[in-house]
Parts: sequence; C-alpha cells; structure tokens
Amino acid sequence: MSVITEKEIEQRDADTTEEILQYTPGVITDYYGTDDRNDYFKIRGFQATTYRDGLTLGSMRGVREEPYAYERVEVLRGANSTLFGPADPGGSVNFVSKRPKFERFGEGYLSYGSSHHVEAGVDVGDTLDEDETLAYRFVGKFKDSEREYDYSRDDDQFVLGGLTWEPTAYTAATLIFDYLDQDNTPNSGGYPLDREYDRSDFFGEPDFNYHDVERTSITGLLTHDFDNGLTLQRTHAIAI
Repeated sequence: MSVITEKEIEQRDADTTEEILQYTPGVITDYYGTDDRNDYFKIRGFQATTYRDGLTLGSMRGVREEPYAYERVEVLRGANSTLFGPADPGGSVNFVSKRPKFERFGEGYLSYGSSHHVEAGVDVGDTLDEDETLAYRFVGKFKDSEREYDYSRDDDQFVLGGLTWEPTAYTAATLIFDYLDQDNTPNSGGYPLDREYDRSDFFGEPDFNYHDVERTSITGLLTHDFDNGLTLQRTHAIAI
C-alpha cells in the first residue's frame, strides 16, 4: 500500500490525479497520451477501481478529480484492494476528502502563468465553540485559463465545506459538501503527419469539441470507538 499525503501533493504541485500517482510503485499514468478527458491510470497493468472516502466512484467517469480536495490518496495493490469490496485485480485508489480539524489553520495562493492562466485557492478552518465539539473547514479553488492551442479553455471552479461534530472522544460525525465545475476543451484528437503545423492550430470544431462537467456531492461520515479495539465507521454519499 502507498499513501500520497497532502504535503506531497503540494510539493509536487500536482494539478491532476495522474500527476499525484505517477511516482507510485506499480502504477502507470497518461497511457492515452494527450487525452485529458479522464484520469487515466492502471495498477499492475489493470484498470484501477476508484473510491472516495471508501465509496466507489467507478472508472473513467468523464470527471477529473480535483487534487486540492483531498488530504491524502491511498493506493492498494493486489488482493488488498478487495478490502473495499468489488475491485480490479491490479488494485484500487481511495481519495480521502479534506476534513475539519479542531485547530485554527489557513492558507491561500494566487498564481498567474502562460496561456492567460489565472488561479486562486484557499483552505481555512477552525473550531466553532469553546468546548471544541464543533469544527469547520472551507476549501475553494478558481481557475480561468486557456491552453496552448486556439479556441481552447481550461476553467475550473471548486468549493468544499465540511462540518464535524465530536461530542465525545469516542464519537464523531462529519458532513461534507462539495461542488465541482469544469469547462475545458479536450486535447484528444489526432494530428496530421504529412505537413508541418503550428502548435496553436486547433483541429476540431469549437462548438462540438468541449468537455463540461458539473457535480454536486454530499457525504456523511460517522465514527464510534467502543474503546475495546472495535471501531464502527459508516459513510453515506449522494452526488448529482
């Protein structure tokens, strides 16, 4: 098993799931080259089953997961992947959402780059009461960008809000809401081999070649420690 932490994701400046996983043993990424419509990766030569907080996401869903949403990514190889239930022979990947902490913290960033790339992000949280039984977390990211070819766009909006109630040291309940909106021009077509062309040339139809994704999800997590080595964990999620 391999775990890619939030610190590693930040140090690598990973913008996609493929960039998070590309240094993980037994994992290959980007095997479709420039096709950026999905997160493409395999474990030990097999398509990997993906999960979020222990619940299945499926494979090649037309959604590229947002790395800024996760505090770690867990990669289980081989038969260990069946711990989550149905899984592919090679293994599975579990994305763990950022959750509230019972401490004050915060960070933000602003970046500008080529192709008119403008991006901003924020990640803040704190306790909400003196007894420290309630905590919140807010994560947001906004990107307005183009790509190196004509008629392209690479826009991304993401918001995550979390609330944790911990009445005792043994029981905790967390509710997470997140919204993802991606609007981009996929670079999944072929290129002619019999002539020279400029890197900015676009070989598609602007009104047809686009990839828009909008997803809203709500996740509830409940944990209770019976203080005898037995811990109950329950997760429910809905996405629209």
